[in-house]
Amino acid sequence: MYLLIPYLTPPLPESRSGVLLLPALATLGVVAWRVLYAQVLFQPAFHLRALVVGAGWAGRTLVRALGETGEDRPDGAFGGKPLSRHRLPDHGFCG
Repeated sequence: MYLLIPYLTPPLPESRSGVLLLPALATLGVVAWRVLYAQVLFQPAFHLRALVVGAGWAGRTLVRALGETGEDRPDGAFGGKPLSRHRLPDHGFCG
């Protein structure tokens, strides 16, 4: 079987441009796709909203961590103490 490899495989290209062109175009395609994907995915319609339930240490830590990213911001919080000025009105949903 190994003796047939030179006869079954295609010949080597005449120039190296074909060998170098394929990885270059593949890399360019992947980079272009990632840029397009990032532009489409980070539209305001895809941003997540958060409601933090609880105003204790864990709730404050969660609001602080969400605020550090700059992308996700909690809409409000329910609990014993308000966490921020973005407190939602109480409509009686939570006891």
